Amino acid sequence: MSKTNKRFMSLAISAVLVSPVFLSSVPPMIYAQENVSVTNEQQILTTSQVKQLTNGTVVTLQGVVVNTPGVWGGTGFYIQDAQGGLYVYPARNSVVNVVPGDEIKITGTLGEYNGEKQLGGSVTIEVIAKEKTIQATALNSVANLQASDTGSYLKLTTMQVANKTEVTSEANGSKRLEFDVIDTNQRSLHVYLNSRTGIDVEQVSQALQNNDLIDLSGILAYYRGLQLKPFEQNFFTVIKKAEDNTTPVTPVAETLKIGQIQGMQHRSPYEGKKVTIEDVVVTAVDGTSRFYIQDLQPDDDAKTSDGLNVYFKNHQVKVGDKLTLTGEVVEFLGAGYAEKQDTDLTITQLKAEQLQKVGQAATPAPIVLGVDRKVPDKVIENDGFSEFDPNEDALDFWESVEGMQVAVNDAKILGPQKNGELYVLPKESQDVLNQSGGLLLDEDYNPQLIVLATGDKKLRAKANDRVIGQVAGPVTYSYGMYKIYLPKGSVTIQDGQLARESSTIQPAADKLTIASYNIENFSANQSTTSDEKVQRIAQSFVSDLHAPDLINLLEMQDNDGQEDSGNVDASLSAKRLIDKIKELGGPEYQYIDIAPENNQDGGAPGANIRVGFLYNPERVSFMKVQAIGKDNPIFANTRKSLAGFFKFNDQEILLVGNHLNSKRGDQPLYGKNQPAVLGSEVQRHELAKAIAAFVDEQIKANSHLNVVMTGDFNDFEFSQTLQILEGNQLTNLVKNHPAADRYSYFYQGNSQTLDHLLVSNRLVSKAKFDMVHINAMFMQEDGRASDHDPVIVQLSFDPQTPVIPTIPDDTPKNPDPNPGEEPVQPIETKTLLSRLYNPNNGAHFFTANSAEAAYLEGLGWRLESQTAVLPQQSDQPVYRLYNPNSGDHHYTMAKAEVNHLVKVGWQAEGVAWYSADKTSGKPVYRLYNPNAKVGTHHLTASLAERNHLLSLGWQAEGISYYQMEG
Repeated sequence: MSKTNKRFMSLAISAVLVSPVFLSSVPPMIYAQENVSVTNEQQILTTSQVKQLTNGTVVTLQGVVVNTPGVWGGTGFYIQDAQGGLYVYPARNSVVNVVPGDEIKITGTLGEYNGEKQLGGSVTIEVIAKEKTIQATALNSVANLQASDTGSYLKLTTMQVANKTEVTSEANGSKRLEFDVIDTNQRSLHVYLNSRTGIDVEQVSQALQNNDLIDLSGILAYYRGLQLKPFEQNFFTVIKKAEDNTTPVTPVAETLKIGQIQGMQHRSPYEGKKVTIEDVVVTAVDGTSRFYIQDLQPDDDAKTSDGLNVYFKNHQVKVGDKLTLTGEVVEFLGAGYAEKQDTDLTITQLKAEQLQKVGQAATPAPIVLGVDRKVPDKVIENDGFSEFDPNEDALDFWESVEGMQVAVNDAKILGPQKNGELYVLPKESQDVLNQSGGLLLDEDYNPQLIVLATGDKKLRAKANDRVIGQVAGPVTYSYGMYKIYLPKGSVTIQDGQLARESSTIQPAADKLTIASYNIENFSANQSTTSDEKVQRIAQSFVSDLHAPDLINLLEMQDNDGQEDSGNVDASLSAKRLIDKIKELGGPEYQYIDIAPENNQDGGAPGANIRVGFLYNPERVSFMKVQAIGKDNPIFANTRKSLAGFFKFNDQEILLVGNHLNSKRGDQPLYGKNQPAVLGSEVQRHELAKAIAAFVDEQIKANSHLNVVMTGDFNDFEFSQTLQILEGNQLTNLVKNHPAADRYSYFYQGNSQTLDHLLVSNRLVSKAKFDMVHINAMFMQEDGRASDHDPVIVQLSFDPQTPVIPTIPDDTPKNPDPNPGEEPVQPIETKTLLSRLYNPNNGAHFFTANSAEAAYLEGLGWRLESQTAVLPQQSDQPVYRLYNPNSGDHHYTMAKAEVNHLVKVGWQAEGVAWYSADKTSGKPVYRLYNPNAKVGTHHLTASLAERNHLLSLGWQAEGISYYQMEG
């Protein structure tokens, strides 16, 4: 790997900046957390209001119980209020003691099953009144029923029976009967009967014939479309028996354009309706039962898709066939994880009953992404689906082209192929890519990402490669993401020649190197950990990381790996790695861990992954090790952090290795729940608090302790988890690392950092940090040995602060009591602040680093002063931030201000210096120039300078920090 020295990169940029693009001016202040909308559990909502909320919300509503609990399974029942109804499916531990007619107040968790909203979880029920009247909504037409009406108790009048089935048996032994009812306008609704309700379905089957005219009642439900579910034996009344039941009535299907079916929403306004579609052409075929069609005469509305997915068994159609179709509009759940019912968006689909080929036609030209339309790049979904805005919200954009042919030109591949999918950007994209050709994760998660579903799991592709030419296909959805479905074999890859790296950090006798590496399920079991993997990982320690003195290892499994034998010892697994490192020319490491209890720390069952350390006994001395969180319930089902105490020369080192709980359980970013609930964060924040408290205790007991905290934190550099861990004692080296090199993991198109390295604040200026890209952006065929890249730091413990000149002291001095003896030199506890001026843009810059000041002088900055005295260390750090668009720097003691500025695009550059105590220090004032674009803020301890700037129109912003009295 060839990396330039980036230490003063931001300053070099500010020195030569021309025609900057400016971020919004942000008045420095303490920023409060953004408002979060919270549903009060005690607020009583209507069923209509509840259906608009995000799944997972705890709600309270009031209504009347409609049916006996349990007739459709468990202890489930429907509740009715003036706005409609809702199904309640309590958890097994809930007490359900209600009967039809009870008016109740109920609290539970909103969820969804098979497209129908329901209240579930551990519900609490309070019976308010008994024997209340259950009101049914009377209808003589089913044409206007929608999915939002599910749960309503309906009475349908003058309906004609059609398509009655035979009585069949369910898997649970119950009997079922199904038929349709057709209103006078020839609109239909499906009816489903089950004997669990107490209805004698055999008797009903004998009493009803096709074409009978009936009144009937039941609950409107949803299962692959709208249906009525009766629950009483006397649910129907025959108005007129059919004279002819051999010629069934066929409901009239409304003829619609695809744009009308798709609508300007995520679920079709015609869901559950029978429709006819004409003048469409097949654009893609997905197996023998599914294909895609597109309107040959589109509606020219960019907000409504002109494409549609069709289900028809053994369809025998091909691309270019012109069709007429009749069937039911359904919202179909594509492939997904077990929880997809509660998390994923649906695909609007025509469940076709009739298919007629009427000719051939050319397929419409695809929408070229990045040319004809651009995917929004700032927002996934910011209004909870309350507005349909494809120009702003990425989810709405993809819905507006669902099922349509879209294309990407010469796609830039952002990371390795996985499961036949490629994350890409079009060649027209102006996004700044990192040095591997990937896209750095930020807090909006890069909504502009595009997924190509190639269907080819053997396709070899990595970051920086390209797709040759244009690829096109219809937009679909699966596993929580919109994707472009491509015919298998349609993608050809151009090799981008991305090479695996070696660290620029070289060993030095007087410097300590520490690395962290998630080696992904490593064991002594050769059937699950191949010799090739062992070779690659050992070689990376020797050649790529240059034999670090200390190594934090993650996902070291027990000796037999994923065999659930009850064994938890990992000594043979470690020996396998140690022996190979030595064989390849590396040192003979020693291994330390604290074995977990069997199957108690997460990971694959039986494997018992843990945190462990390798150390080179020729370089460091091991003192002791202890587990953090062993008896803390917040560490349940996750790895216990490991605290290792070492000595390097005369320095005491605390190495804290971590592998926090994963993001499993977080809702998908592109799912039905917006904003997505990131449930795993709660535990990580509590873990971080416990680990930070441990570190604080150790520092309190030993102020000379040098702390290094590292590992796989399963969270990002801008996350609250890392902010908690940093506290006031540590700095995360990742967040100040150059953006082009800041990533250790690849997931869903984003180059991101889960692996961090934090050090004591006083070590930051002496630290060399590197993220070594050997895995994350590559496939196994390219040499990948793990899904994570390692990180490494080199620490120097030699003083590197400038010599402080003698501070003039006008107080009378006592005569030297011991003339002729050498004076005792005091231990230096002070540092000087340099103030520099850029004559090209008028900006001032402040630094306590004399080397940095000298570097800037070499670029043409003017050193204006170097007399302000600061403490070399205190518990009140002053942070420095950099605006990459304007070249401006900002200084603040407020962590909240740091976090806000980072959120709006500034880059945190760590601790700049430390403030003196306000009781003994001299105040330094901060001023703001509302007219400047660069150098917007200024710091001065001079009241005269402060007052002069105020007279010129600058604004006073109070005291920034305190310097020592000189």
